[in-house]
Amino acid sequence: MSISKKIGLEVLLTTFYNLLSLVLKKISGLIITIFLVRIISIESFGDFMEVILSSSFAMSFSTAYLGISLIKIISKEPENTLKANELFTESLIHWFFWCVFYAVIVVCFSLNYFTVFLLPIISLEFMLESYFLARKKSNLLPKLALVKIFFVMLLVFWVKFIDDNNLIEKYIFCMFSYLIVFLLYAKYSLGLGFNYRHKLQFDYRKLILPAFISRVPVASVNYIVVTKIVAGLGSTSMAIFAVAMQSRIIIDSIAVVIGKTALPMLSNKINGDVKEYHSVLKYVILMNVVSSVIILLILLSFGSFLPHLFNMGGDELAYKTILYFCFGSVISILTSTAGSYLASSNQMWVGAALNILWSVIYISFVLYAAKSVDEIAMCWFYSYLVYLFVILIWLYRRKF
Repeated sequence: MSISKKIGLEVLLTTFYNLLSLVLKKISGLIITIFLVRIISIESFGDFMEVILSSSFAMSFSTAYLGISLIKIISKEPENTLKANELFTESLIHWFFWCVFYAVIVVCFSLNYFTVFLLPIISLEFMLESYFLARKKSNLLPKLALVKIFFVMLLVFWVKFIDDNNLIEKYIFCMFSYLIVFLLYAKYSLGLGFNYRHKLQFDYRKLILPAFISRVPVASVNYIVVTKIVAGLGSTSMAIFAVAMQSRIIIDSIAVVIGKTALPMLSNKINGDVKEYHSVLKYVILMNVVSSVIILLILLSFGSFLPHLFNMGGDELAYKTILYFCFGSVISILTSTAGSYLASSNQMWVGAALNILWSVIYISFVLYAAKSVDEIAMCWFYSYLVYLFVILIWLYRRKF
């Protein structure tokens, strides 16, 4: 088998395991959305999802940059458990700092205090997933996704048959229980431990700082849209927005999966054979294009069914909101290859500049044109269309 075919097989297998893990995790999210929206009132569901979305955006602002850093560095020596644990320990220091910092912000600005408990859980889960990917153990993640489904089903059973009060507290308890299982599994399967070195392992100037800065505008804009604009439109709009976000996140996650497949492989080969690097890049681009076309065809064929899935059949506002978010996410899949290329080739500052540009475009569209939740979704779609055009011009000028 030629080197190119071996690389293609490795890309496909890694993508398969990452995609399987993604599908199982998103099933857990769909279980929450589909079942809870039928068990509790739409207003209560909107309030519940506001906490979930706020925590997710806070995580993308605070600790999400650590995932890229862990994958980029550890993937160069995935079998070196000692170095991997040293890097993970250094990441935990960042994690602890941001969790405390966020708690102070919540207290000072009287935000929803439940997010203080949820943020550490979802951010540490994300870091653990990155640890597994960096050590090329993505084949173990589907097992953990099944565990998450178990705890989500436990939550639904709890709310449906025992007590439907204090929903967010029950959710936090179930997710914390899942995190404990995740940590124990990482310890006994990969030897996860905590080894602190006074010498810093991360390259803060070329990696950590641009990775963090690239997250700030994106997370800030999304947080403002959710907490200040959508929330101001009422609980019903928040519920529609939350459902649309679930649909969007599923599609966005395809780009995340391909990115998680590409980044460790590209980082591992950036200083090696140029042909192997470009072979990986070629297969990644091919998967992005094929994925986008398939999802686009599915949306065009079955898009009208999506509101019915979330008990919103016949709601034109929900239909338009979901569809525009999904179409925007299809475009984001096409742009994701540029992110993996920039991260692996040590051009993180260029990636940060492009993320800032998209954030400015999106928030400008929203502030200028959006008066309802479907118009916010429309702004999302058009902002990614402009973003794709900018990236194509940049790649053309670089003779990529």
